[in-house]
Amino acid sequence: MARNSPLRVGAATSSLAGAVREPHRVHDPLLARSLVVRDGNAFLLVLTAVDLINLEGGFARELRRRVAERFGMAEHRAVIHVTHTHSAPPHHRLDHAALLAAVIDSVRRAASVARPARMALVRIDVGREFSRCRRWDSRSGAGSVTVIDNAGCDFRDGEVYVKGYVRAEFERIGHGRAHIPDDARLDGPVDGGLSFLHFIDGRGRTIAGMARFAAHVDQVAFRNGVVLSAEFPGYLCRRLKRELGGTHLFLNGPSADIKPYYREHTWKSCRRTGEGLAERLLAEMPARKDYRALKTLEVYADNLYLASRRDVSQDMASLVTQVFELRSGEALLGNLPIKKAREAYEHRWLVDTMAYIAAAFYGGDTGRMFAPRPFPMELISFNRTAPYLCMPDEVFAEMTRRVRAGCRGLPDLQTVSLCNGAGWYLPPKEEIAKGGYEPTFSISAPESFDMVSRAALALVRRAARGGREVWKDEDLARQLARAGIRRGDLLLVHSAIRSCGYVEGGADAILRGLRLAVGEEGTLVLPAFTGSREDSPDNPPAFDRRHSRCWTGALPLAALALPGGIRSFHPTHSCVAIGPAAHELTKDHIDSSTPVDSRSPVQKLARQGGKILIVGLDLRCLTLVHAVEETACTPDPCFKQPCRCLLIDGGHRELRDFRLHDWSVVPPDYERYRPALEKAGAIRMLKLADAPSLLLDGLLALDVLAGEIPVCSRSVSKVRSGPGARGRRS
Repeated sequence: MARNSPLRVGAATSSLAGAVREPHRVHDPLLARSLVVRDGNAFLLVLTAVDLINLEGGFARELRRRVAERFGMAEHRAVIHVTHTHSAPPHHRLDHAALLAAVIDSVRRAASVARPARMALVRIDVGREFSRCRRWDSRSGAGSVTVIDNAGCDFRDGEVYVKGYVRAEFERIGHGRAHIPDDARLDGPVDGGLSFLHFIDGRGRTIAGMARFAAHVDQVAFRNGVVLSAEFPGYLCRRLKRELGGTHLFLNGPSADIKPYYREHTWKSCRRTGEGLAERLLAEMPARKDYRALKTLEVYADNLYLASRRDVSQDMASLVTQVFELRSGEALLGNLPIKKAREAYEHRWLVDTMAYIAAAFYGGDTGRMFAPRPFPMELISFNRTAPYLCMPDEVFAEMTRRVRAGCRGLPDLQTVSLCNGAGWYLPPKEEIAKGGYEPTFSISAPESFDMVSRAALALVRRAARGGREVWKDEDLARQLARAGIRRGDLLLVHSAIRSCGYVEGGADAILRGLRLAVGEEGTLVLPAFTGSREDSPDNPPAFDRRHSRCWTGALPLAALALPGGIRSFHPTHSCVAIGPAAHELTKDHIDSSTPVDSRSPVQKLARQGGKILIVGLDLRCLTLVHAVEETACTPDPCFKQPCRCLLIDGGHRELRDFRLHDWSVVPPDYERYRPALEKAGAIRMLKLADAPSLLLDGLLALDVLAGEIPVCSRSVSKVRSGPGARGRRS
């Protein structure tokens, strides 16, 4: 968004004292610091940094929604960052209403003092002067140890030697015989990038600044909140204010594995770090002559959904299954998977114990912890020269290296973590393999880091191109209408939405576009499949209707998060339906003998004249083919023996028999059916955003497939006719 005159920038603070409910002493105040960018009366950006250790994702979403609502702006343009000071109470011990009021107040104050701005970015590399990688890697198969409190560490020649700390840690977890070299030290990679985005007015007076550095904020770490402090970011911001004037924010980069370089847990140590960083920035300021009027501000957004760790969730599902069988008299107590200190980590014993308690005493409902969780990302670009990539969670520093290496055309790219939800570690696969503190206390699936880095890189490249077409939900609805989607349609969607290009708002916006296309009277169905190659009569899956993760993409995960979505009850081929026909389409799936029989949502939709949209994929994902295959003489895609599966829905659970798909049966290439479908007029091509897509008439496609796949004579009439056979056509 551009103007002839500069955009206006304002910044202000508000105290968080009212949000702290428990008795405490204050070393220095906890603040909400907000920066606002305005174009006339329109709010283009609200960026608020709060001096807290964490912020639960659900509350962060509510906070952003309330800010956006209060100031009349798009929700993705409101970003809430936590500095990660450990000298503050955790999120669940705060007064949430008072926290919201403080944030709103800081934004209101910032907006009231906004004035036309010029900007310049200071960027320097301080190397290892102020930080160290806190994970010591044995490099001998013994794993990694996270050095948190410096106990037993030796500081010599600017290095941190950790043999004493590591020995004590290995002994604690029963690994005392591991070899620890005398020169063991913290020598892993760090992110030494220190930056400062400086805003001034037309007379050269400071309006605001944003300092970015990557390090844990735990040099004093009163984790129980008895003594409150912003720690070293507070010293940094106060020094900048004293020297430059204005209001300054601290933004923490991906730093899950990085700690400040310090000897003692003292206020003096905090001050040395914070003011030392400020001095390095201030030394660069006199030479800055390249201030430019702030003319453009662009915000690109994407929203991923991250699945939980399979080892934890599968242990949980397995344990719940066995506890249920125990209650049913079908298993022995000795079969319960209560393992002792698996992988030598006490945390595993704790997880198993808590799983047993949840299963035996609380009905096995593990709550939202293991449900797919939103992971929103924003790319904020000031003047198209100072891009800030913002993401949730405590992310490892490897994220910064990957994104910068993948997009060298943006040398000034700044990465910021702990935004819009900060509560879990996000480690890369190679660090998970080494074990240690952070991977043990991460709930994200191992592939999550790679998934986030790819999405982040796509977002950055989008900004680097200056934005081709930016798609919005109403654009998608218009495309679908031109392709023949009508209000009131039943629409099944298979999707790989990464091929859509840049859709403002990500999966949530694409889902809104689909719902706009079919209208309030139409119904969407999205596969939320959970089956895997491991499923068999000897290893039947357990299915939790509320929390079992699906592998069919971001759209069904977004739909599962909506209050109106109904998920069918099937252990491997569940679907999520949204709309007036959702209940009718999903209610009988629990009685299906095979995954895609006449009771399944997929076949019901096709028989009732519904349409099938395939986004960014080809016919190999066409689940409707199974409706015919399951009646085929050969090869039979299902196990001949039924699988006894546990179905869980909150406090309700039951065992049921299903014939599931046998993944060892290799299906034919479904693209072979394309010529017949095209000849019958059952398929057409279109684009959804930038994604090549296919639209099929479900009933006509079912008839064509029944003619192409040899079926048993007793099944021909069942496949080619039945309820809805005379339904609508595309």
